[in-house]
Amino acid sequence: MQRNKTEPSNTVPTPHGKLVTDEYQEDETLKLLPVPKENDINSQREELVKEQVSIDPLSEPTRTPNRSKFSVTSDSLDIIKVDVPRLLLSPLFTSQSIQDDIVQILYNYDHSYTSYRQGYHELCGLIYLVLHEDSDDETSSLISRSDFNKEVFTTMINFIGPIVSQFYIEDSILGWSVSIFNRNLLLVDYPLYELLLKYHHIETQIWVIRWVRLILLRELGLQNSTRFVDFMWSYDSDITKLMSYIIIILLIRIKLSLVECEDSGEVLYLLLHYPYIEYSDSDICQMIEFAIQMDQCHGDEKKLKEVGVQCNKWFHKGFKWEKVKDLGKLRLELKLKRRVRGVLGGSK
Repeated sequence: MQRNKTEPSNTVPTPHGKLVTDEYQEDETLKLLPVPKENDINSQREELVKEQVSIDPLSEPTRTPNRSKFSVTSDSLDIIKVDVPRLLLSPLFTSQSIQDDIVQILYNYDHSYTSYRQGYHELCGLIYLVLHEDSDDETSSLISRSDFNKEVFTTMINFIGPIVSQFYIEDSILGWSVSIFNRNLLLVDYPLYELLLKYHHIETQIWVIRWVRLILLRELGLQNSTRFVDFMWSYDSDITKLMSYIIIILLIRIKLSLVECEDSGEVLYLLLHYPYIEYSDSDICQMIEFAIQMDQCHGDEKKLKEVGVQCNKWFHKGFKWEKVKDLGKLRLELKLKRRVRGVLGGSK
């Protein structure tokens, strides 16, 4: 996961070549808090109860930061400990010691930055796995377990931060769906935009939330997803915009299948159950190249449309999408062709 040569000046490399902004770079002074033992938590809860009882119930309600934070973190820790053993991304996570690592990283993330939400454990696991696979035996021998966990933690803060703020808050995901994704889809592939939003009246946020919250993990599978994560982390651009372009590219890939759907129910099912395929390295490189080209258009309508045409040609060789004006009419034609093929096949 190497960044390109256009890194901003306020970044410094970590042991694996990742970059962490100055805001979170604390060199040797950064230490992850240990996960509290159950006895410690119970003791703190008892003290909390005593404090609450001693407060006059008729007085103005007060909330001390420490008490509020303990309450949130202790409850979150219970959920984290339930979620982490369910992490099925790799056999690596069946190891109790690695599960303990993930719990500690998520506990610190919850304690220091934002309250834990279900799904964070898969994001953390994905980062842990990518960094683990990036490290060779020689590198692994030079970095301690605690240092590796700190690297996962800082990477999670920098990489996942924008994803959490944009995709895990209801108002934010709605705004992103309308102002960023829908606009980009309209400019890159207007017929596809018209099919989904005008013809079938499917609101983007209904299905896209599943795609973006886990960085396409469920749609692409682990191997494909890690390669796209590698790209999004190393390419110096707004990850939320890159995500919109990558999703549009993936939609163009299944465009014919979307057109062939009989009704909005079938379309929505296809969007929520994206057909899996293991992409080759050349496929991934080409799709990433399309995403970079879209990003470098900087919103230019003509240029985005041109990239969209090239993307359609690459996925659907020989099919001239740019000449298709009515996807509803095309759907009927495709349906008729299927029936004809079925009749001819049955008569043999």
